Amino acid sequence: MNVIDEILNEWSFRCYDGIVDLNDPIKLSILNEIIGFDLDEAKSGKEKWKTYFSGKKVETTVKKDTPIYDENGKKTGDVIKAGETIITQDTISEYQPKIPVLYNGNTIYLSIDSIDKGLGKVSTEYYKFKPQDLNIPTNRDIPIDQLKIKTIVGINDNQQISDVQRKFLLGLVNDVVNLSFEEKQEILAERNFLNQVIKNLGEVYGAILYAKEIGATTIYYPSEGNYPLIDYILKKDDEVIPVSAKAAEGKSNVVKLSNIKSLVGDNEISDDQKFIIDTITSSPSKTGSLKLIDRFGDEKIKQEYKEFLENNPDFSKDFDKDQRLYLERQIIKQINTKVDFSDIFNKFVNVIYVKYGIDSNLKQYILEIKSGDFKVSLRSKNTARHEEKIGFDVMQAK
Repeated sequence: MNVIDEILNEWSFRCYDGIVDLNDPIKLSILNEIIGFDLDEAKSGKEKWKTYFSGKKVETTVKKDTPIYDENGKKTGDVIKAGETIITQDTISEYQPKIPVLYNGNTIYLSIDSIDKGLGKVSTEYYKFKPQDLNIPTNRDIPIDQLKIKTIVGINDNQQISDVQRKFLLGLVNDVVNLSFEEKQEILAERNFLNQVIKNLGEVYGAILYAKEIGATTIYYPSEGNYPLIDYILKKDDEVIPVSAKAAEGKSNVVKLSNIKSLVGDNEISDDQKFIIDTITSSPSKTGSLKLIDRFGDEKIKQEYKEFLENNPDFSKDFDKDQRLYLERQIIKQINTKVDFSDIFNKFVNVIYVKYGIDSNLKQYILEIKSGDFKVSLRSKNTARHEEKIGFDVMQAK
């Protein structure tokens, strides 16, 4: 199988319907994640500003050595180096080729073409869409009709979204979205907005859809940390239904290995499964996955890991982040062909996974995965600028 076939197979596997589509912005974001760069990078400066930076403060980096300009668009004679961290500012209301950014505590101006698009910490969580952001109470039963009302109030009170975004979100609450062609294109153009709706509002909108589907009448949101793996609990008559909310596509949150370790307890699992879980949970995110190479890697990656350690003698402080990321991705790929964790989930995880998504027609949908139907693999959400421990990706067994 050649590289293109492998990419297409992986892309198809991650799409909820198994169909790849370059014209679907959500599916395109999955492809960008797989290949490690953005096919949409060639946006014009104005389009890039509108999509990634307009009205937001975004932590990002400088793509190349570039001149620094003053507020009148004239070169200052200074240069900012490639890779430097900056925060774009939200002080301009109309596009201009040189935009203000915060660098080392000072405001400077840079050409937008020299700035990497908004994928930093500020941009990814710009919109506040978690249940607590909508003032939905925790630790008590809420009738589903009241949940809808509280959601509508929370969306109307949200000052971060545009009128079109508000119209779209209010339509989703009742599963009826009426947008003009222009309004639809505006929603589709802001991929970060859609991704955060899917990731964070899925705990609310996905819950409303699922409650309707199964006939549940109330919902209970536990305080953070009270119920590992559980985002909300639905009740139908005397039946209690614990649910973990995930995004249907893209970089949804992975399941922490530490939570699975707690559920397994002293029960017997395979030596390989135990070694992987213990290694990841007891090691820093930077080194944990690489410690798996000696036991599970082939000769090629073992040699590459050896060379990495030789070339990065001060690994605890300074290292080649791209190479570390490459090694992590490769060992995860190799482990997933050798060690299957699905049996652990199907035996010990008594939670229903409800995955929430929005398709290219802006229609929302949910996917239900019950215990016994779990297909589980290791997955990393890491990039060169983001680092956390690898976790489990939960999917429907085919």
